[in-house]
Amino acid sequence: MVKVKQNTALVGFVIIIIIIVAAVLLLPSKSPSPSQGSGFSVLTTAYPGCPSGEYLNTSANPPKCQPYQCPSGFYINTSSSPPLCEQLPATSTANQSSQIGKLVMNITVGGHPNSILYANGYLYVVQNSGNVVTVINASTYAITKNITVGLHPNELFENDYYTGVGHGTGPVGIAYGNDNIYITNYGSNNVSVISTKTNSVTGTISTGQEPSGIAYANGYLYVADFGGNNVSIINAATGLTIKNVSDPFMPSGVGYANGYVYILNINGGSPSFVSIINTTNNTLMKNVSVGEQPAAIAYGNNGYVYVTLLGNEQVVAINTTTKNVTQNISIREPTFVGWPVGIAYSNGYMYVSGIGNKHVTLINTVNNTLSSTYLTVGWNSAGVTSGDNYIYVANEGSGSVSVIST
Repeated sequence: MVKVKQNTALVGFVIIIIIIVAAVLLLPSKSPSPSQGSGFSVLTTAYPGCPSGEYLNTSANPPKCQPYQCPSGFYINTSSSPPLCEQLPATSTANQSSQIGKLVMNITVGGHPNSILYANGYLYVVQNSGNVVTVINASTYAITKNITVGLHPNELFENDYYTGVGHGTGPVGIAYGNDNIYITNYGSNNVSVISTKTNSVTGTISTGQEPSGIAYANGYLYVADFGGNNVSIINAATGLTIKNVSDPFMPSGVGYANGYVYILNINGGSPSFVSIINTTNNTLMKNVSVGEQPAAIAYGNNGYVYVTLLGNEQVVAINTTTKNVTQNISIREPTFVGWPVGIAYSNGYMYVSGIGNKHVTLINTVNNTLSSTYLTVGWNSAGVTSGDNYIYVANEGSGSVSVIST
């Protein structure tokens, strides 16, 4: 009897152990808990059928490709293999409101990024090499796609005289409108149309000779044909040119503000002009004399447009009511950015990039004065764009994009 009781107790104990083990195995699995400054691998299975920026989710039934995902407060470092979730610096999320003008991180994109534009949660980066536009998810910082466009989308700025010239809110080489991205292709005399819904090229639009700057306004594209001394006005829906405005001053960049299109003219040196077109009747209304080699233009949301002058190391402010230059802001030491190139506006400041240095300088738009603050980014910073309280800078010399909280 004693032996039977002992065996019964042993069996009962074994059954309890089995139940506990089974309960533990049935608990839902948890994602790795990353520590400060450490990276953990994104769930990924090597599968050549998935596009760039996506992985094969084998947990789905059936398995499917889907974008990489990281927990809140982390971004995807796609330069590692396999991709890693890395913790964002504190300035990018919770402290954003109190951390104005702080560098968050640099995204490695490779190549020679020059023009850049934010639209619908994505960054579109025009590469100086490879005839490619790199698409970056602005939330995860993952490169989601490389899109092939036309020939030499930034060829104007590849020669010795204008190397590194970028763009601002009214960018050189790239514009957004009606859920499309428009890329000027200097070498093939056309514009590539990229749908932001599919991030794929949906068509091309013929232009004049050597198109460079482009802006979208009221359903029309305004394209600076650098080689033809002409501004093409194109119906964006039909792709048909409705008018050509003669511009003998070597038009390069284009920007839009308050019903007017501003054309930056290089003019081979000094003096250079900004030509102003009234979009109501698409006629040239005025040429405004500025300094040497205007490179980029952006609207400051304060009644002024700001133009970077590569040749003078200045930024000029143009009153959008009077259409006159009201201030010349010197970009020199102690906040020297090299030669000022790209410019964009965010939360009361203009952010100015420059070639020949690693600095981005801030201009206070309340009083149009140079801030004592400057930020260190990548080498030869060129294009600048803004979106959702961030500034994004394309660093042509470093193959990266800098993210700045504003």
